[in-house]
This record gives sequence, C-alpha cells and structure tokens, in this order.
Amino acid sequence: MIEPDGRARLTRYREILPLKDDGTVQLVRDDLTGTLFVKKSLSVCRRDVLRSLQAQPVPGMPCIREVADMGDLTVLIEDFVNGRTLGNLLESARVLEESQALAIFRAVAEAVKALHDRTPAVIHRDIKPENVLLAEDGRVFLLDVDAAKPAEPGLRRDTVLIGTVGYAAPEQYGFGGSDRQTDIYALGVLLNVMLTGFLPGERQAPGKSGAVIARATRMDPTQRYATVDELLTDLFGRQPEEKPTGRRRFLPPGMRGGDPVKTVLSAVGYALLIWLSCSIDYTNAYGRLDLIINRVGFFVSVMLGILFFGNYLDIQTKLGLTKMQSKARRTAATVALGILLILLPPLLIAIGETVLRGDLTE
Repeated sequence: MIEPDGRARLTRYREILPLKDDGTVQLVRDDLTGTLFVKKSLSVCRRDVLRSLQAQPVPGMPCIREVADMGDLTVLIEDFVNGRTLGNLLESARVLEESQALAIFRAVAEAVKALHDRTPAVIHRDIKPENVLLAEDGRVFLLDVDAAKPAEPGLRRDTVLIGTVGYAAPEQYGFGGSDRQTDIYALGVLLNVMLTGFLPGERQAPGKSGAVIARATRMDPTQRYATVDELLTDLFGRQPEEKPTGRRRFLPPGMRGGDPVKTVLSAVGYALLIWLSCSIDYTNAYGRLDLIINRVGFFVSVMLGILFFGNYLDIQTKLGLTKMQSKARRTAATVALGILLILLPPLLIAIGETVLRGDLTE
C-alpha cells in the first residue's frame, strides 16, 4: 500500500493522454516497466474502500495498483484495459441481441455480487453503460468505484447523494440509505436499456427478462431481489454444480465436491446404511444364505437410487434424460427410471427365491 502522501510513488507514472476532457482521468505509463495504467484524480470517494479493493482485487474489475492521499484529492492508479464502453456500443447499436445482452449482464452482475460478498459489503452505486467496459479479448469489466461505499444496514439516508439519473435508485435521492438493493435496481435498469434502448419507465422489456427487471426496479427496496444470486437464479436458473475431476469423480454422491461438512455427513449416512443393511431381519428368509442375499439386495437397491438420483458419473446425461426439452417429461422419466432401478434388486431376488423354493419343494 502506498505511503500516506504518495507523492514520491506517483512520479514514476508518466502522463500519456487525457481520457476525460477535465483531466481527472488520464492514460499513464509506468517508467520502470513501460506498462500502461489509468490514473484518476478523485475529489469524492471512500479511500478505505479503495484500499480494501487494492488489497483484495475483485474479479471482473480492473486491479487497483496505487491509492494516494493528495489532500483534497485521492489519486488512483489502476490497470488499463483496452476496449470500449457499453455506452459507446449502445450509441451505435441502440439495442443488443438478447444473447449478447444477457452475457454482458451476467458478467457485470457477477462483479457486483463479488462486491456484495465482501465483509463489509461494498455498494457500487454507479452501475451504468459508461461504467461497463467491453475488452477487445471479449472480457467484460465493471469500472469506476468512485461512488462505492460500505453497506451500512439500517442507514436512513446517505450522507452524500450520488449516482446517475435514470440508473440511480430512489434511495440515492435521499429517500433512504444505499444498500445491496440499490445496485440491484441499477442492474435491472442496465438490462432493460440493453434490451430495449429505453429506461424501464419508458419501455420495459417483454417476457422473462421483463419480469425480472420489473422486480429489480421496484420503488420499495424491500420488494426487490434480496441478493444478486437471487436475481441471477430467477433470470438464468440454477447453475449446475462443477463436475468433479480426477479420482474425486468416482466418489459417491455427497463426497465428490470436496466440502468437508458434506463429506462427513455423507460418510455417516453411508455408514448408517451399511449398519441397517447388516441388521435388517427378514422373517421369511429361507436360511442363512437367503438372509444375506436379501440384506445385500437391500443395500444395492438403496445405493442404486442414491447413485442414479445423484447423477453418479453423469449417468442421467448418458441415458439421454438431460437432453429432453420438456421439464415435466424429463422429471417423470427420471423418477420412473430411478424407481425401476430401486425395485430391480428385490424383484430379481424374489424371482430367484421363487425358483429356488420351487426346485426344493419338488
């Protein structure tokens, strides 16, 4: 972290050209490495937030390299990313294809989620097309944490009113304190603008996206999505868990993800299943061998159900169940096949017992 005054460290950054007409944002070059950076001179910001983001960078945002206290100004040095802003793109395209808009939106929302997941949570407060950078390599970056502040639950009103008209939530105009729902409001507006070219109050996107936008931009913050995760789930559905790799993929369900709590609970559950299988008594068992076969059959039956419904080794995909377009048919087929697998061992044992007893009777 830079020294309190920071003046000595900043001399290594040579100004190349202004990125804003007022000179507050400039492209600079590090004389020691030749690397390009962006230099910002901020009159209003939270230095504690900037230093926190410098110490722990956020994926999907340019890394902050220096934070210098220059009296009335805070000078910020951050990575330079070559590309153009979403605002520039919308000036020419006006409206984006839904697939492109959703891809950009997800990237921005993930960056906002990373801010909200910090302790304390950081509220961006200025999400808009001009603060979304589309890099030449296809990556999407959320820019400008100038207005960012820590979340303060129960705050009745922000001490500094800040934001961009149209994207700023009502509470940013003095009707309450900024919180996670403030950024969720701006995310809803951003998505609507990409899909329609208008603010939600002027024209709202149709369909599923429109319903998500409507909830995200409600006037009352308590009626919006509580978290970015909740918004993303409503818009995109739940994301499949990351598939285990290496030897872990052969572990039984509950133990493949590497979560120690789930692993211990699963191990206890499997141990109980083994104990129950060895203890269960069959009054109609035909001798000791028949009892053992029934107990093994019970264990195999339950394990087949666990492995199938736990999608062990991606069996549901291999059987073509996940490719079925109709969710109702997919669910019905999965349940039916799972029940069939569970009933198969006892059915085979029953048939075998019938044949065996018939032969012994004769």
